[in-house]
Amino acid sequence: MCVATKTNYVEILNFRHFFKHIVFTSEGDKIRNKEIKNYINVNGLRPEFKDAMDSYEAFFDEYVAFMNTYAESDGSDLTLLSDYTSYMGKYADMMADFEQWESEEMNTEEATYYIEVQSRINQKLLEVAQ
Repeated sequence: MCVATKTNYVEILNFRHFFKHIVFTSEGDKIRNKEIKNYINVNGLRPEFKDAMDSYEAFFDEYVAFMNTYAESDGSDLTLLSDYTSYMGKYADMMADFEQWESEEMNTEEATYYIEVQSRINQKLLEVAQ
């Protein structure tokens, strides 16, 4: 008689390991600040981090769609100029929000997701540029 067994695991998506440690943050090319932290995030994506990355990617999806529309136009549509100006304002806001995460302490899964999002965006922008 053969019985199939299955082991169940519980995946902990996000938790904090509390311990006091020193973190160095960069401020420009030559300045490094020392901070004392009391915890480190372990495993999983924080919901607010994932939301920010997904929002960042969605902005660029919208921008790429706009650029494709512009590339297909003859350049005489003045609403495209207005839309472009609007995108540049949104871009400045989005980059300010996004840069916050570059200086934030990320766990391994967050750093991996960050790189994946950046890679997808870069690929889309390269395709539009061709």
